Amino acid sequence: HFLEDLKVDTEQSVALGRLRVILGLSDAQSSTVYRAAAGPIVKVAVRKAVEGAKGASEKAQLDESIANLGLPAEVTSSIAAEVYGERLSEITSEEKIMTEEQATELATLRDFLSLEMATVEAVHQELCAPSYRKSVREVMGTTGIIPDEYWEGLTTLHERLGLTKASAMDLFGVEVTAKLKLIASKAVDALQDKATGNTSETMGIEASPFVTEMLKLVDFAVASKAVVTQEVDGKLVEVIGCSLRNEFPERTLKELYKQLLVEAFQGDAGSQKEKIFDSLDKTALVIGLTVQ
Repeated sequence: HFLEDLKVDTEQSVALGRLRVILGLSDAQSSTVYRAAAGPIVKVAVRKAVEGAKGASEKAQLDESIANLGLPAEVTSSIAAEVYGERLSEITSEEKIMTEEQATELATLRDFLSLEMATVEAVHQELCAPSYRKSVREVMGTTGIIPDEYWEGLTTLHERLGLTKASAMDLFGVEVTAKLKLIASKAVDALQDKATGNTSETMGIEASPFVTEMLKLVDFAVASKAVVTQEVDGKLVEVIGCSLRNEFPERTLKELYKQLLVEAFQGDAGSQKEKIFDSLDKTALVIGLTVQ
């Protein structure tokens, strides 16, 4: 009844407090009832406000309207975040890439609704992740080679999409891992074919299908910058941001490494042997094994 004029004044607030005592409601119970009654009104007011101009005067008017309803700040912030999420959902529908203009629009909307970026990071992660992953796949292509300018483009994109650096790296890792798993599966198939005698030996002429796929695995990991060189404790070491450790049984991963090592010692082609030996450390990183 008090909310019919979209305002709960001091006298009405006192009356509600007395009623709460008479009905024997706890603070939490009365707060839940109040939020249920006033929440939809706030949401309608916020939606209506964001459809118009978003200047200082309009913001002051919206803030006053919300304050008049007497809802706790965390509730009004949650409602504002819901409205913001609705607009973000429209922009990111069908995995569309957010434009610079749309990113600016969202920044203006956050300011208008008094929302910190941290408050809406979760919804950005949910709605913008698909388009970022799609861009990563397009940039990697089939070779996995990511030129520096493209890598810089991905950095710019994740910032535009409102993704944290950690989230962007996790999403990048998911796409790289999927590619690595595809190549590794071919290596596993080639190894099985060799074990059953379904492939011809080509030692001394060219690499076996198994070796070819394993070297492709390493080449892709390096080209996609999954394997990079970093300084750790004053030493330059190779590290990897993702691996196949959780994609295959450990026994399979160990067998891949073991058979690549066997190929290195048994092969006749000098340059090929050297390439295999040079790839062993990176192979261990890619498949997620620790080599002593």
